[in-house]
Amino acid sequence: MTMQSTEPDRRRWWQYAGPWPLYPTADAIVAALVALSARSFLMSAQSVPMEIFVSTIFGLILFVILELARRYLPRAVSTFPGYLTAILVAVFVATLVRFAQGYVNDYADLSTQADIAFATFRTTVAVLIIQAIVGTLTERLQRQVDATQEALDIVEAQAGALLEADEEVRRSVATLLHDRVQGGLLAACLRLQAVAQESPASRAEVDHVIHELEQLRALDVRRAVRTLSPSLKDVDLETAIGEMVEPYLPALAVTVSIPRGAVEDPMIRLAAYRIIEQGLLNAIAHGQAQHVAITIESSPGDVVITVEDDGRGVDAQHTSGFGTTLIDTWCRTLGGIWHLTPRPRGGTLLTARLPSGPDS
Repeated sequence: MTMQSTEPDRRRWWQYAGPWPLYPTADAIVAALVALSARSFLMSAQSVPMEIFVSTIFGLILFVILELARRYLPRAVSTFPGYLTAILVAVFVATLVRFAQGYVNDYADLSTQADIAFATFRTTVAVLIIQAIVGTLTERLQRQVDATQEALDIVEAQAGALLEADEEVRRSVATLLHDRVQGGLLAACLRLQAVAQESPASRAEVDHVIHELEQLRALDVRRAVRTLSPSLKDVDLETAIGEMVEPYLPALAVTVSIPRGAVEDPMIRLAAYRIIEQGLLNAIAHGQAQHVAITIESSPGDVVITVEDDGRGVDAQHTSGFGTTLIDTWCRTLGGIWHLTPRPRGGTLLTARLPSGPDS
C-alpha cells in the first residue's frame, strides 16, 4: 500500500505570511512583549508596573478583536485579504488605545502619526511572524497525526482481515470435515457392511470396526465441525463452551460459569468463544493445568471473560504465539483489553474485557 505524498501541499516561501488559522493567545502575548520592549529604554523603576499594565491591556485588546474575528468571521479570515485585515484592525485599534493612554511615544524624534504608524507596522510584522511559526508547526503536527492515523487504520484493517481469514479457514476445514470426511467414513462403513455379508466368519470383527467408524463420524467429526465453526446463533454460549471442553474430560477438570443470555451481540459471542478456546489450549499445552475455571460476567457496559488455571503459570520470558495474537486481535478489533497474569497461588489468569451495548 502506497502513502499519498504531501509534497504538492507544501507552501511557497511567500505563502508563509498567511492565511493561517488565527491564534489570538500567542499573538496577544507577543504583541504585549513587543510593546513593552519598545518602551524598555524609557522605563524607570517607578514606571515599570504601569508599563507592564498598559502592555497587558494592549495585548488583551488585540486578543479580543482576533478572537471575535476567528469566531464570527471564519470564512472571511480564511482568505488572505480578510486575514490580513483582521490582524491590521486588531493591531491598529490596540495601538490607538495605547496612544490614548499616552504610551505611544517610543521615539522622540518621530511625529505622533509616524510613531503610531511605526508601532502598528512593527506589531503587525511580529504578529505575522508568530502566525507563520505557529501555523507551520501546527500544520506539520497535523500531517504527522494524519499519517499516524492512517497507519493505525491500516493496522486495524489488517487485524480485521486476520480474524476474517482465520474464521474462513475454520469454516473451510469444518465444511471439509462435514462433507468429505464424514461422507468418506459413511461410504467406508457401507463397504465394510458388504464385506461382512460376504464373509460371515469375520462379521463380528467387521461390526466392531464399523461401530468405531460410526462413533468417529457421529461424535468426533461432528464435534470437530462444531468447534471449528460453532453455530452460536442456534446454540447458547454455555452449551457451545461445554462442547468445546468435552474432549478434555475427564483428564482435565473444567468448571464453566456463564449466565444464560450473558452475551447478546453475535460478534462478542464469537470473540468470547475464540478467547476462551485459546485460553483453554494455552492452559493445557503450556501450563499443563489440571483444573480450569471459565467465567463470563456481563454488565450494561462490558463483558468480562476469565480463564483461570492451576498450571505452571506465566513464564517471565514467555513469547506471544498465534493463540495470544488471536486474543489480542479480537480485543483490539472490538475495542477491548486483555491481560495474562500469574496467580498468587500458582497458575495463570487470563482476563479479557470487551465493550458491549449500543456504542460498542
